[in-house]
Amino acid sequence: MYEDGLEAVLDVQETTVIQGASEDSLADPNRPPLAAVILLPITCMAKSGDFESATIECAGLPQINMVLTHALRESFDGLELNEETLLEAGRLGDDALNPDHVLRRLRELTRGCQGFEVTAKCVLGNFSFQKLAMVRDLKEEAERLTLHDMIAALAGDVEARDSLGGRHVSVEPSALDAVLAENEFMVLDADSSQQVVVHSVASDLDGVIHGPPGCGKSQTIANVIATLVAQGKRVLFVAEKRAALEAVYKRLENTGLAHIALDLHGAAVSQKAVMLKVASTLQKIRHTVDPDDHELHVRFEDRRRRVVDHAQTMHQALQPSGLSPYQIQVGLMETALTATSKTRWRGADLNKLTQEAALEVQDLLKEARGLASLVARIDPSPWTHSNLTDGNQVELALDAAQRLSAQHLPDFLAVLDQLTFETGFRPSTTLGEAERAMTLVAETNEFLTLWAPEIFDVQNAVSALSPASKGRFSIVWATVTNRRFRQSKRQMATLSRAGERTALALLHAALQAAALADRWRELGGSSCRPRGSQIVEDAARARKNVASDLSILTARVSGVAALSLEDLVTTSSALAADDLNAHRIPTVRSLESQIEALGAASILIEIRSYKLAWDIWINLFRHAYFASCYDSARVSLPSLAAFKGESHAQFTQEFQILDKERLRVAAARVSREHAERAIEVMNSHADQTLLVRAQAAKRSRHLPLRKLVLQAADVLTAVCPCWMSSPLNVSQLLPADRRYFDFVVFDEASQVLPEDAACSVLRGRRLVVAGDQHQLPPTTFFADGSDDEEEDSPIAGFESLLEQLSSFVDRWSLEWHYRSRDERLIAFSNKHVYANSLTTFPGVGGFDAVFHVYVEAMPRDGEEESNSAEVQRVIDLVLAHAEREISKDELQWGSLGVIAMGIKHANRVQAALDRALEGRRDLDRYFDTNRTEAFFVKNIERVQGDERNHIILTLGYTRGRSGKFNHGLLGPVNGAGGYRRLNVAVTRARESMTLVSAITFRDVRVIDPAPTPGHKDFGVHLFRLYLEFAESGGIV
Repeated sequence: MYEDGLEAVLDVQETTVIQGASEDSLADPNRPPLAAVILLPITCMAKSGDFESATIECAGLPQINMVLTHALRESFDGLELNEETLLEAGRLGDDALNPDHVLRRLRELTRGCQGFEVTAKCVLGNFSFQKLAMVRDLKEEAERLTLHDMIAALAGDVEARDSLGGRHVSVEPSALDAVLAENEFMVLDADSSQQVVVHSVASDLDGVIHGPPGCGKSQTIANVIATLVAQGKRVLFVAEKRAALEAVYKRLENTGLAHIALDLHGAAVSQKAVMLKVASTLQKIRHTVDPDDHELHVRFEDRRRRVVDHAQTMHQALQPSGLSPYQIQVGLMETALTATSKTRWRGADLNKLTQEAALEVQDLLKEARGLASLVARIDPSPWTHSNLTDGNQVELALDAAQRLSAQHLPDFLAVLDQLTFETGFRPSTTLGEAERAMTLVAETNEFLTLWAPEIFDVQNAVSALSPASKGRFSIVWATVTNRRFRQSKRQMATLSRAGERTALALLHAALQAAALADRWRELGGSSCRPRGSQIVEDAARARKNVASDLSILTARVSGVAALSLEDLVTTSSALAADDLNAHRIPTVRSLESQIEALGAASILIEIRSYKLAWDIWINLFRHAYFASCYDSARVSLPSLAAFKGESHAQFTQEFQILDKERLRVAAARVSREHAERAIEVMNSHADQTLLVRAQAAKRSRHLPLRKLVLQAADVLTAVCPCWMSSPLNVSQLLPADRRYFDFVVFDEASQVLPEDAACSVLRGRRLVVAGDQHQLPPTTFFADGSDDEEEDSPIAGFESLLEQLSSFVDRWSLEWHYRSRDERLIAFSNKHVYANSLTTFPGVGGFDAVFHVYVEAMPRDGEEESNSAEVQRVIDLVLAHAEREISKDELQWGSLGVIAMGIKHANRVQAALDRALEGRRDLDRYFDTNRTEAFFVKNIERVQGDERNHIILTLGYTRGRSGKFNHGLLGPVNGAGGYRRLNVAVTRARESMTLVSAITFRDVRVIDPAPTPGHKDFGVHLFRLYLEFAESGGIV
């Protein structure tokens, strides 16, 4: 169990027997308790190609069994036993031990302990004893634990939580670009969410880094460590699994900063190795140079400013649209594909078109879809150009049209025809002509009531009676001297039916008769003579009715009054018949008036002018709006108008080059800051410096690290400011008399119980934990000494360190996912677990990433959790993969891992693979366990922190003899936190995920309503969804 920081496989050099212990303390009262004295961690590795033999190698330093010393102290009052004293008695060097000397010293110290004896024996096996060092720490440092604010807060102290929770510094991503280059010490690429974490921690904050799978958690921690070291801070980096520490250490190593980190993880830590590292770092400090970074930073900040200024210009919201120039440009390009508008709004007209107004205009244009031809004025309906604003107007106009068409216009035309026949007038073609004819006939009838029709036959009466117009004297004189005057006067007088005799009245009658005659000839020709008509009253009534209807229509339908009689007949009939469109007109006019009120009337004008189809209206408006907004933006932002793409591309390229160079130089800057700090501390603590230098110069017989820390902690932590360890080794190797570190950083904190973390937290001032509450919770791993192979289970009722700390300190989330080379590999978890909060990148396309291999398996007793058919199919897939990869260059090999739902199934797969590889020496190199990212077979509990190019997830489950699937087999995913195991398993792959199963999603029960994370059935629900997801090839 080397990867967990606990060495379980141990070679027992000697054993002891405690005789006379009480029966209550014994598992078996008939057997005396046995305990190891000296424990030596070892590794067992199968020989390549030979699975019946293995090599055994030492994996660490000899240790005294602390369980034994603890039991002896508890059993025999006053007995003083110290593990270090026993080891010193037999130490031959840093790594060698004479067990006889140890036993001799043990016998001396236990002389007089009745029933205790030592027996020489060597045993190979698993021993659960490691956490005793932590237990001892908790017991011995109880007072210090209670005085530590963070530990008190983790224990539930409200005052401590309020105090720590009140420390808050908000780091906005937008503010990161204003940070001076000389104040940044990140040595690896970091996205904005990662930079927020680094700057927040650098502000001396406790916090939680929420790192979903593949979001750069290790990279962020490496940057945090580098930054803190540059600030002169000391960091204790803790993780239970070595893989988590190695991921960070390798990143520091690749940037040239391995010398700042001291690896204390696992049992292989020796004083000699520690001092070799210290000596190497001292040498590095001596030769560290000051990087010439001033010019680089000046140029970097200038290019960054240019790039950022342009980005800010392009992404600042502008009024009235509320859109950025970038959004406006995108809108222009999108809309120009289907429509380009010549309409532009300027100044106050554009200001009226706010973003809300523009959206409302688009909604109104959408609403106009079924009325498009009426809005565009291209509909053949006679109501198209009408102005009907409401239902009452519609009813009034329709009634008028129906009366006109069905009754009043036919009556009018009939009277007009008869009148035309009687008078001899030319037929009227327009309503105006008809009204003139009817008016003339009416006036003639009225004239003939006063004068006889013969008046129209009198010749030259006007000229003969003209003296009457010149006054009384002229009348008298004409009467005396002008015979024609007297004759015409007598003739006219005989025609008057009213007895008119005055010359002036007779002259007026002659003039009126002549005028009427001229008008009749105008309407009927030269031979047409005025005459009376008996249908004048009928004509007047018909004319009045038509005029009444037309007054209603002309007020609402433009152009009706100018129609010919023939067209009026047609139009009135059409108006009366088209009641559907008549009722639509109020809606049309309402839409138009709303658009006009919003300030977009000109777009309607353009639509009507070019008779544009509805399907481009919205994009036409959007194009006009975007173009107007962009014109306005170029006025208000001169830099936008002056922008040159080529120049900006050059600045951007230079920024990228300078940024990469800055990262490279940052490592040298961190080294320089570290060296200066170390030298300062060494100068201030000369005695410690002498001791450390002396220990570093020795080849053997080094002081135990714990003692050295007690005597030279300041210099040691200045020379190596980042210590990496497991929680266990922290208690074993480091004293707890003071806070040696400024920051304690925990990785994979979702798997750590607060009580397991307390000893590490005690040794630091600030606490930062990283993990994911949606991945594996704490388990019962090594919680007891049982030897069975039951699955690790969550520790019910206890929150992890991550969950505890999240409740009262800042929480920073990493948001960009980088692991998956095809986003389908993370899409499932992103949707169902992380609520689509992760930013992912699509694959290059053309390749499948998610596969499902269905296996037909016959139900067999004992194979419900691991069926043979599926085991064999997995072996076939593994061998096929290895055969493909072995034919390539080794640098191009795609790594592979197999994840099994249960440990029983994992063991069967491993055993079957071992048998299949017998004699396959051609595949030795691929299955070499020492290779980077070596092939593995693990159950679902053991894969957190692992990743491979290709993953095979094998379920092992099969249907029962009844044909139904037993849901009780889903132990790993059952319960409130079960989904977290599945989430870990399905997010390990970089290139492909293959699910192998003998069941389908239809075999798993549907849970309705769908549960959410935290519900006891969410794991089963997610299990079914993932089966369906895999069977679909990765469709969420």
